Amino acid sequence: MHVLITGGSGLVGSYLTPHLLSQNYEVTILSRSARTSGHSKQRFIRWDGKSIPAEVGAVDVVINLAGVGVMDDRWTESYKKQILESRINSTSACVKFIQNASTKPQLFISPSAVGFYGTKHTTPVDETAPVGKDFLGITCQKWEEAAKGAGIRTVIARIGLILAAKGGAFPRLLKPFKYYAGGYLGDGKQGFPWIHMDDIVGIFQFFINHPEIEGVVNLTAPELMTNKDFSKIIGKLVGKPAGISVPPFVVKTMLGESSAVLLEGQFVTPKRLLDAGYPFKYPQAEPAVRDLLKMVEM
Repeated sequence: MHVLITGGSGLVGSYLTPHLLSQNYEVTILSRSARTSGHSKQRFIRWDGKSIPAEVGAVDVVINLAGVGVMDDRWTESYKKQILESRINSTSACVKFIQNASTKPQLFISPSAVGFYGTKHTTPVDETAPVGKDFLGITCQKWEEAAKGAGIRTVIARIGLILAAKGGAFPRLLKPFKYYAGGYLGDGKQGFPWIHMDDIVGIFQFFINHPEIEGVVNLTAPELMTNKDFSKIIGKLVGKPAGISVPPFVVKTMLGESSAVLLEGQFVTPKRLLDAGYPFKYPQAEPAVRDLLKMVEM
């Protein structure tokens, strides 16, 4: 099986690709920079983020992971434009590639985010919940619209906050505890829709293996957590206090408009994954954090 991944050198791709190679898949990664691989079944092809080169050839699965990081910079009008356009351009490129392919792929996995639902929910939402009216909700809605029209089985993966040992949010969340400054944000009551990276990889494999799954699927762990409860788990496992609250004005001063992602949050349930029988490796937060701590230096 041949898998094409756009943005495959990013966080998810850096974990997903080794897994696919271990399953003897052929993996082609589209990257903005020139790269080489020593693996016989892996190759890199440069692209501009807007058009997939013809040299890719026939593939069985297309996975789009391209797009600038939502929390990598302050949400100026210019950066918000980059967030949206990088996702629309890469998704549209995948759809056009699939439409023009003489031999069609079997599956298109097009990520979105739980930001689709907005950030002011106090009760759990599943895949049937309406779109939020804030920047992330509107961005995700347009992102998902761009994925339509491929003409093949398409999964819209609304991904939560990914926890990984290297990269992403977890090392940043952990760092304050090193200096006895660990704690929660605001009142800590906001939803924390987390998921372990091992389950992200496992779910993508699950999509490949289960042709009956298509449409919107939430990628979050079954255990619903508040920001405060998650911080308490970290504090417990590292043996350091987690009772400090970072005032909202501090977070807003540091992050600007994007602070809403951390201060408001969502409670998101993976209803369709549970209904489909996906066996979560880390359904609960404490074992997930314990596993990650084995690979992270305090």
